[in-house]
Parts: sequence; C-alpha cells; structure tokens
Amino acid sequence: MTHNVVNTLLIKDLFSSISARGCILAPIRFKPLDDQAIFEGDYDFVIAPASVPEALRATREILTQHGIDFAIYRRKPGKVRLAILSSDKSKQVIIEFWQELETSKLPGTASAILWQDLEPYIQIDPDSITGYRMAYDVEAAYYICHLLEKNKRIDQGLAPTRLRLYRESNALSDEIATLVTSVKSNADIAKAAASAHDYLINQNIVRRQADITTTLGNIVKKLPYALFKLRLSIARSHRFIDFIGPDGVGKTSLIEAAAGSIFPSGRYFRFKKTYRKSVLYAVVHPVLKRCYQEKNEGKLAKNQIDDMSSGFLFYIAIIGIFWRNLVSLLIGRIYLSDRSPADLLVAGYRFDNKKIAMRPSAVKDIRFMPTPRAVVHLHAPAEVITSRKKEMNEQQINQYQASIFDVYLIKTPPIYICINTNCSIEQSMQALNKLINKNRSD
Repeated sequence: MTHNVVNTLLIKDLFSSISARGCILAPIRFKPLDDQAIFEGDYDFVIAPASVPEALRATREILTQHGIDFAIYRRKPGKVRLAILSSDKSKQVIIEFWQELETSKLPGTASAILWQDLEPYIQIDPDSITGYRMAYDVEAAYYICHLLEKNKRIDQGLAPTRLRLYRESNALSDEIATLVTSVKSNADIAKAAASAHDYLINQNIVRRQADITTTLGNIVKKLPYALFKLRLSIARSHRFIDFIGPDGVGKTSLIEAAAGSIFPSGRYFRFKKTYRKSVLYAVVHPVLKRCYQEKNEGKLAKNQIDDMSSGFLFYIAIIGIFWRNLVSLLIGRIYLSDRSPADLLVAGYRFDNKKIAMRPSAVKDIRFMPTPRAVVHLHAPAEVITSRKKEMNEQQINQYQASIFDVYLIKTPPIYICINTNCSIEQSMQALNKLINKNRSD
C-alpha cells in the first residue's frame, strides 16, 4: 500500500484491523466504497459501546503507520466522528460511529434506539467491510425512519440508490419489501415511516413511551446526555489546547508557528511551569531528589526525579492549570501547551530501561484532570524522532504514544487531532488548520 495516501485500500485496511480486534461494528446504510466516493458524504456505522476504545486504538495505529492526519470529534454522547485528511489536505473521509440510533422525530417512543435492543439483530457477515451487518429488514425499516428523521428527499443524494437496492434485494421479508416499494414520492415518506416505526416496535428495537414509568425512565436516561453537554461546554471554555508527543516530534515548532495565525490569541506555554514554578515543588523536590538518589545509588536527572514523583506533581500541575485558566479567561488568551497533565499520568519514559505505561493510579487521578478544549497529538516515524532527539528508542516511542492516547480515550476531549510531522512545517500547519476548523464549521 502506498504510504501517506488515503484511498479505498487504506479504508479497507482500517476496517480489517478494527474487525481483527473483535470490535462489533456494522454499517447503518449502504454507501459505495471507491476512491472517489470515500470523500463524498459520511460512512455511518453502529458500534457496540464496549468496542469504541479498541476501534479507536486500531484507527490511530493504522493511520499513524501510514503517516495520515486525522481527527476525532465528540459532540454527542452516542456518537464519535472521525475525519481522515487526504494527502493534499483538501478532502476528508468522514466516518461516524454511533452507539445508539436517533429516533427523536418518531412519536410516542424513546429518542434513540439503544445498543442493547439492537444487538440481537447484528449479524456476522464475512462480505461486510467490518465483518458485521444489521438484519436486512431492520436496516431497511430504520432507513425509512431515517428519511423522516433527517427530512431527506428520495430524489437526492444516495436515497434513490439505497431505495433501489432495497427494492431489488431478495433478502427482505414480504412485509418490508412492500413497505419499501410504497415509497414512490417524498409525500409517501411519513406514512411509510409510521409503518416502519411500528415494525421496529414489534421487534422490540424501538421502545414505546407509553406510561409514566417509561417517561421517568427516559428522563433518567437523558441525564447522561445533559451531563455530556455540560462537560462539553466546560471543555470548550477551557483555555488550554494540549500539544503532545515525544521529544523531537516537533511540538515547539508547530506551536510557535500556530500561535497568532491559526490561533490569533494563542500563546506558547511550557507545561512544566505548572509544577516546577510551584512553591511546593521548590520545597519538596530537594527532599525527593535525595531520597530517590539514595534508593537508586546513583545520580538522577531532574526529569527522572519528576517521573518517579509524577503522582504528586500531577496534583500540583492541576492547581497551576486551574488558576492560569481563570486568568486567561479574563484576558482572552489561549494557552498552546507544550505537553499536558497526561505526561504525569504516564510513567517510565525518562528511563532507558523501563517499560512506559499509564501509572496504576492514573484511572483514579484522571478524574481531576481538566478536559482541554482540544488535543493535538504529533507523530512521526521513530527514526525521524530519534534523529532529532535520542530520548527514547523505537519501542519506547510506541509505548509512550499508545499510553498518551489511552489517557485521552478516558478523558475524551471534544477535538482530538493527530498530525504527521514528517513533512514541512507548512504542511503540518495546513493539516492543523483544516482539522481544527472542521469542528467549527459542523
């Protein structure tokens, strides 16, 4: 496969890798897969909630191996949007992973189809790009509901093609085949959607909102959505954009180039200041230095002492971020942070002989880490990084990058951008500008 080229082969390789990890992912509706069509419209999949982290791990690994720039956007609690940037930075492949299917415009029912109700109708299919598909009757019935949900016209976009494929299929039951055939004009959508809606209710896929118990239950279910929107709003008001990646990957260069251009109010910020400029650090560091050096029977670098005491420094850093965020809100500044609290949740990367991984207490500590408004994760081939700075070997670089990504799988910022820096600074800037602005325009 050609390196740094987004084409059908890459997309197939991506979904093959996701499937190989046991992720349950099924297409919601038909979309052609060819080198032109991949840049037109969205690919929509329903995914088991438990499969989301592993599917995103596979996505990062495949795309970074091929030097591809991409972004992950989270704007709804049940949806993850993936944008894969073409090599010329002009086009994007959009893939959406849905953990629930919207039904907000269907009267008398819950606002979404939950995964646990849809799961019995997800089938293994070796011919599917992901290895799974929805039962064909369910897919067709939901598509008719989708036409109503999104105010689609049957003579626009892929709607004519999808309806034709359903009509020509021998896999539909007589009931659903008749229903699909009845949609001959836009005026037929509402009536057909009502019948499709009834079918999905009878299959126990769509839940009725019939009594006070169900209504109260739906209110409770909306609470996580409300909390997600609140968390998203807080993250968007946060004044830090985290630039992460190993030493030598080009964080400082990209931040300095982006400050004032992509981010007019952006200012370079060295994350280590959040704890090294602290009075607590000045008091405690000499004591820790003496203890650790006696224990290790040798001299330790300042970074190594920080690595060994990262659990303590994490909370000092959080305090530092908190008050800087308050100040920046008043003066309208954005901090473009070189590294982030995630670095203090990952241990071992300052030593030659240690395995790099998230600290055992990281999952507990991460609750106190503020969610940044965006994360920019830089990557490049290991030989490129080590030629710039020989801080880590190839295995350590891979462990570090995977561990840092795991932190943000838990923390889930609204925007996560991954950029290949094995190119000119102008190309990295172009990718950053395209992907950071993509979310603004949606």
